[in-house]
Amino acid sequence: MRIKNNSPKFYYIHFKIIILIILAFLTRPFRNFSKQKTRPVVVLFGHLLDANLKSIFEKGKEIDFELFDTFYLTIDERVHSSNISHYNSNILLATKFLDICEIFDSDAIVTSHGPMSFKLIHYLRPSLPFVDVWHGVAFMDYTPENFKDMDFYKAYFASSEYFKSVYEKYRGFDKEKVIATGMAKHDRLFNIEKNVNKIKSDLGVNQYSKIILYAPTWWGGTNGHLENEKPFGHDTNEFLNKVNSLCENNNF
Repeated sequence: MRIKNNSPKFYYIHFKIIILIILAFLTRPFRNFSKQKTRPVVVLFGHLLDANLKSIFEKGKEIDFELFDTFYLTIDERVHSSNISHYNSNILLATKFLDICEIFDSDAIVTSHGPMSFKLIHYLRPSLPFVDVWHGVAFMDYTPENFKDMDFYKAYFASSEYFKSVYEKYRGFDKEKVIATGMAKHDRLFNIEKNVNKIKSDLGVNQYSKIILYAPTWWGGTNGHLENEKPFGHDTNEFLNKVNSLCENNNF
C-alpha cells in the first residue's frame, strides 16, 4: 500500500515537505557548524525500497563498505514503519524535520521515479547531485515531456547500451548524462556460483540440460488485467503451453 497520487493527503504531505525543506535550508548553517560526517551520505528516494534502490541501500549498509552511507527516504508512514522494523536504522520519513535535514545535508540524492517536491532542494542547493535509476528503464511510452522535472539531474543510469540509446533518442536526455550501468538489483544473479547447485536442487530442476526463466510482464490493457492481453497474438494458455512444449522437447 502507498499514498495515491492526487489524493488530498498526497498534496498535504508535499506541502508539508516544502515547508520543512525551507526550514532545513534556513537552519543549515547551525548544523554545519556542529555536525561531522565520517563518509558521504547518499539518500535513496522512491515509492518503495525495492529494485535498484534496495540493492544500493543494502550495499551501503554492509559493515565493511566504506565508500558512503545510504539512507532510504519515503513519504508514506506505513512504508517507513515496515522498513524500520526490518532494517532498524537509516530509514527516513519526509514529514519529519530532522529527517528532511538529513536529506538536505546529504551528498547525493538517488531517485527511482523523479524528484517530486524534492526538486526544491535543487534550487536551494544547486550543486547537490541528483541521479535517477528507475527500475532499470522508465516506461517505454514516456516522452521527453514526462521527464522535464529531471532536466537538472547529473546522471541517469540505464540498464544497457540499448536503453541508453532509447533515453537519448526517445526521451531527449543528454547523452553525456546517460550511463549504462546494468541493473543493481540483478547483480546477485551474477554472483551466486557457489549456490547454483543448491538452488537447482531446491527447485527440482537440476536434471535439465538448460534452464530458461520466463517472466510474463506484458501490460494487460487499460486496467492492467493480464487476461485482456494476448501475448504475441496468442491466447495466454495457448502461448504458455507452446512454451512448455518447446522446453520439454528440448529438455530445457
